Amino acid sequence: MKKKLTKIKNDARLAWHSLLFGLKAADTAMQSQVSGEDGIENHQQVTPNGVFADMLEQKVTKEVEETRDKYYRVLREADKYDATNMKIVGNISENGDEQEEFEFVGNVRKKTKADFMKHATVYETPDTKLILIQDVIQIASHSNFEAYVPTGLYDYDVNIDIERDFIPRFKIEKFAKKVVVRKGDNPERSYVDIYLPTEASQFGKIDAILISNLFTIYNEKNFRGDIVNFDKISWCTERAWNCGDAHSFAYDDIHPVDIIVFDGNFVITYDCHVIDEARDLAKKYKTEDLDKKYEEEAPKKKEIDLFTIQRHIDKMEKKNKSEIDLDNISDTGLRIS
Repeated sequence: MKKKLTKIKNDARLAWHSLLFGLKAADTAMQSQVSGEDGIENHQQVTPNGVFADMLEQKVTKEVEETRDKYYRVLREADKYDATNMKIVGNISENGDEQEEFEFVGNVRKKTKADFMKHATVYETPDTKLILIQDVIQIASHSNFEAYVPTGLYDYDVNIDIERDFIPRFKIEKFAKKVVVRKGDNPERSYVDIYLPTEASQFGKIDAILISNLFTIYNEKNFRGDIVNFDKISWCTERAWNCGDAHSFAYDDIHPVDIIVFDGNFVITYDCHVIDEARDLAKKYKTEDLDKKYEEEAPKKKEIDLFTIQRHIDKMEKKNKSEIDLDNISDTGLRIS
């Protein structure tokens, strides 16, 4: 029995490493450069007539719509759970005699209401309601949400999009640490606070000059400069407080109204007109056909992992029942009927 279980573990480990090696090879092939008369270009290797080939060609087929809908459903479901204390640990002997052993440490738990009510210390006022806190570093770079992809030239070093009709001396979106949305009495307008550092990095020269300019603005309360003025701001939520992932926030008709120093940050407050506020980008991609498939097609097999197999074996042995025919279990899928 021990030899059979060891064989399953080895086969599963081989399949896992083969998958990772295959993914690396595929990524290398996709990103490799090929020469041509017109210069250098990237080439992609995908299955002909497959759903990913349709995506690359920007075809909107039924399969593409369902694949996109599945992605957002998984995103929503995963957001309900906290797996921050989960990690994979592995051990291998220095002389290589012993085989690698990997295991999961920690657990996954469903988030509670208290988890969603926690938030970092931010500037608040009695006459406004806190709507959102978004750490800029948490926003996914190069967001692939269709409604969030900006048009025209875009600076891929930043995760929030600020539009201007001029070139500023400093783009504060490159230095922003977080954005906070507060709501007043007017439903059509909101206050957007941008948090900027008050201390330069160890080797920073540009950010030191920016901070010097912000100190001048703070002391003089003069917002006529090019640094703090812009026409539009937008972002897509990622691990934000009080809002799920993939929600759009966008504002225009923007006026800076205040700058303070709070909790080691410059906080610039803007009075903004609301274009989007917590609009669910995944909602428009939901398909009724996928709902029907989930309702009508019940899974015919149950997928289990190696630890489930071991627990099942121990339980069967304790009850003096017949052993599981491990040789008939799929090596790659680890499935039982």
